[in-house]
Amino acid sequence: RTSAAALDERISKGEVPGPLAGVPIGIKDLVATKDLTTAMGSALYRNFLPEEDDIVVERLKADDAIIVGKTNVPEFGYSGAGHNPVFETSRNPWKLEFTPGGSSSGSAASVACGVTPFAIGSDGGGSVRIPAALCGLYGMKASMGRVPLYPGCRDERYPGISSWETLEHIGPISRTTSDAALMLATISGPDMRDRHSLPKADFDWLKVLEGDLKGLKVAYSEDWGYANVEPSVREICREAVKVFEEDLGCYVEETSPGWDNPLLTFWSLVAENSDLAGMRAWLPNHADEMSPHLVDFLMRPWSAEDLTNANKARQALCNKMARFMRGYDLLLTPTLAISGFPVHMQGPEVIDGKMVS
Repeated sequence: RTSAAALDERISKGEVPGPLAGVPIGIKDLVATKDLTTAMGSALYRNFLPEEDDIVVERLKADDAIIVGKTNVPEFGYSGAGHNPVFETSRNPWKLEFTPGGSSSGSAASVACGVTPFAIGSDGGGSVRIPAALCGLYGMKASMGRVPLYPGCRDERYPGISSWETLEHIGPISRTTSDAALMLATISGPDMRDRHSLPKADFDWLKVLEGDLKGLKVAYSEDWGYANVEPSVREICREAVKVFEEDLGCYVEETSPGWDNPLLTFWSLVAENSDLAGMRAWLPNHADEMSPHLVDFLMRPWSAEDLTNANKARQALCNKMARFMRGYDLLLTPTLAISGFPVHMQGPEVIDGKMVS
């Protein structure tokens, strides 16, 4: 209210407001907000007040957006569902007995039920895309460094915050692509505080939405070569393929990058990007205050060989994708292999009649 009142007063004095003037926005509770509690879904940070805003929050405020609150997350973002030990479980506004996904759980729920038109999420392993898909929204994970990160997961002083250093992206969750583009126009761009930060994009985020896709060659893969996918998801995605072919004039080829299941590689990279020593130091006195799946993750005896192999596997996947994409302009895939799962679960146990590994 204070921010909105101050904005009203500035406008009444003839000041030209920013492009997001008066727009209410929710901020994922892993993203630092100065003097506004950033609990990260953890009892250990229940009363944590960051000393400064994250870069994206600085930029949203500079464009006169109104930060209306923080949005719920699983503890430190280590889950694709909306549970944590501090706040109530996040639910999907379209079906309350189902999860909105995670880890940007509250951000997606906020946009889906109309509390805010957009929200900020973050994504290291699907955490913008998963809840956007499960809530019928648009989620954007831009290239590494397109949206700078600081202090957030770059702050080495705080265990649990200083993680995901080579995996994390911050991005918008919105109801439309144009809303996402509007947010990216504000939050993207270089900042010297993030060593991964990219130069300013040489295009206009909103104008590129007006581009013509006619003639583009599109690869379509339902399963990446390894995944089980619900028949209903396959059916919906095939309808989307028709739009690319019949309405947009693209050439679509059903194919596959031929991946092996990267799950072990992913969790090994998460371990490498996590402050394992700092977080493990909590276990003797605080394990009962922490999410059980996070405790299990921290207790696993990750080895240097695990981490080395994971980085080799990641590089191999990058090389495979670079070779694969030489023949295509776009890759079209399902976001998720499922259409949803119950709120009490961490994830589905069976997909298309097959057990999930």
